[in-house]
Amino acid sequence: MKSGRCVKCGETPILIIKSVTDLDDGFGQPMVVHRVQHFFSTDEYGQLQLYVCQACEYAEWYAAGAQEIPVAKMDNVELLWADDAPEKEAFEALGRIRKKTD
Repeated sequence: MKSGRCVKCGETPILIIKSVTDLDDGFGQPMVVHRVQHFFSTDEYGQLQLYVCQACEYAEWYAAGAQEIPVAKMDNVELLWADDAPEKEAFEALGRIRKKTD
């Protein structure tokens, strides 16, 4: 989709919605993967963007700045690595990912 061509039907153009608003709380905040509310400020990680094929209406979500999401501090997230990924051990050593406890 990011190439400008739909991965499902092969057509173009692709509509890019750079910020999707969540109106659930009544205030209208950008949809993000992780939000940390402080007393006077908010930290937001992984602002969601939507890519939509105008031909077949297929859509894909992307998280801008995904590498900055504090995975190690989140209980409901883990990284999925390919078995042969050389970066996996380095990220575990830095505490960026939790080791499975199952």
